[in-house]
Amino acid sequence: MIVSLITQDTIQQAADEFAEANNTTSSSGGSAQQVGGIIFSLVFAAAFVALALGLLRAANVARIITWVLCGLGLCCTGVISAFSLILVEYLPGGYVAYMYTVTAVTLIIYIAIIVLLALPASNAYFRRPKAGF
Repeated sequence: MIVSLITQDTIQQAADEFAEANNTTSSSGGSAQQVGGIIFSLVFAAAFVALALGLLRAANVARIITWVLCGLGLCCTGVISAFSLILVEYLPGGYVAYMYTVTAVTLIIYIAIIVLLALPASNAYFRRPKAGF
C-alpha cells in the first residue's frame, strides 16, 4: 500500500500514456480508486486476522471461510496480475520488479494456506473432541 501511494503519479502517468497510445480515454479517478483499494485491502487484512484467531481456536467455520477467501484471493491475484501486464511497458523497471515479487509471494502464501488447511493433521486438529470423561 505504501509503495502504491508513493508511485501514484508514476502509475497515473503510465495509464495516461497507455490511453494516449491506444486512442482511449484515461481514468481521472485514480486517487479515489486508490483510496478504495487501500480500504478494501485493510478490510481484507482484518478479515484474515479474525480468521486466524478462529483457526487458533480450531473453529471449523473459520477453516471453511479461510479456504473460500484464499481461493478467491488466488483467482483475483492471478486476474489482477494478468491485467497489469497491459501497463508493463509504461511503468519503470523497479516498480515492475516489485509488482512481480509481491504477486509471486502472495500466490505462494495463498497456496500454502490452502494446502496446510487440507492436510490430514489439520483434519485431526479441527475435529470435535469426543464427549466423555
